[in-house]
Amino acid sequence: MGHFDNIIIRPRTGETAGTTTGTIYQDLPEKGYLSALMVDLACKVQWSTTPGLDIWNIFTKFEVLVDGSKVVKSYDAKQLRAIAHYSGMDLSQLGWYARQSVTLDKEFWRFPILFGRYPGDLEYMLDMERYSNPQLRITYDASQTLVDGETYNAQANPTVRSGVQGLIMRSGAPKNLKGYIKSTEIDNWSCVASTTRQTEIPRGNNVIGYMQGARYSDDHMYDYFANHELTFDNGEWQLYDHDYQQIESLEGMWYPRPVEIRLRKDVSDGQPLDTCVGVCNEFGGASAIAGIEQLALQHEGNWMIQDLFIRGSAGGALAGATATELVISGQFPHQNIYFPLHKYGEEGEFGIDTTKYGRIDIKTTTGAGANASANLQTVAEYVVPTGE
Repeated sequence: MGHFDNIIIRPRTGETAGTTTGTIYQDLPEKGYLSALMVDLACKVQWSTTPGLDIWNIFTKFEVLVDGSKVVKSYDAKQLRAIAHYSGMDLSQLGWYARQSVTLDKEFWRFPILFGRYPGDLEYMLDMERYSNPQLRITYDASQTLVDGETYNAQANPTVRSGVQGLIMRSGAPKNLKGYIKSTEIDNWSCVASTTRQTEIPRGNNVIGYMQGARYSDDHMYDYFANHELTFDNGEWQLYDHDYQQIESLEGMWYPRPVEIRLRKDVSDGQPLDTCVGVCNEFGGASAIAGIEQLALQHEGNWMIQDLFIRGSAGGALAGATATELVISGQFPHQNIYFPLHKYGEEGEFGIDTTKYGRIDIKTTTGAGANASANLQTVAEYVVPTGE
């Protein structure tokens, strides 16, 4: 009879301390049915004259490859954490202290990679015996000083550490295995304000859903989702034709649990802070330094924005970089919106059969305030039959 094992695939390993860029390669098991990977990552992120580079910006690409070059999973760190939230995980438990100091960072942030709809999904797993040379590949770059329009301090000696755990079924086969869920980027483009971008969803396998992300310093997320449209066969079925606030309402219907982010970060007066959500509904912070036990946020009008400036309590300025515990709650993890197509089709949790349609088009209209330097991405999830 089959059963799940929690296995250590890669013991926590230190990379070369002085290497700011690199790629981590890890061979994966060649037997059994892989349900999930949990990637543990840590590195030093140190404040200088500007904030330390956030760990979700340091790790730029996560890929699972089989048969040499066939891509099974592909994300950046923010997309991976966003998918984890939409799969029912608690992001506050997957990352806590991002300790910004000159000492070795022993606090790991965790990045789950799922091959089903959730960990332990008995219908969707990766049958490892069907493929050769399965491998996890992680790319990192701690030398970046500008990300999404914000200036960061690069880390000369990031001392990257990595580990990988696996949830795998052994000693038997699942009875109703249908395949695995593949995640792949289907579009990536530089923003043009007040313009509609059309993205065609590739047909073939059943599509579970897709996720779009956009972020730029001091911009509102709604600038990148002034309107969002999804049509099948040139309007025969129009699933979405919604503005940002209407999408926010739908998100609350399908994913009512708020995103919660917890982190320790050095903050300074007047410096921008990525709140890690597209809609910030609640924010709290505390520090051991006297006089700044409370933090105030500077924002515009009634819009909950994703990029905020820190001000000291009672109008006082923060003196230099101050280690602060932050708790952030809202919607749209790491400024990513997930559109759950499996909630709307007759096939239910098995996704929508794309072969029934001649075209499936996403049309995303940006607002006048969208920044032309911003980058937008679309990731789609498909059901791939076992062995394909």
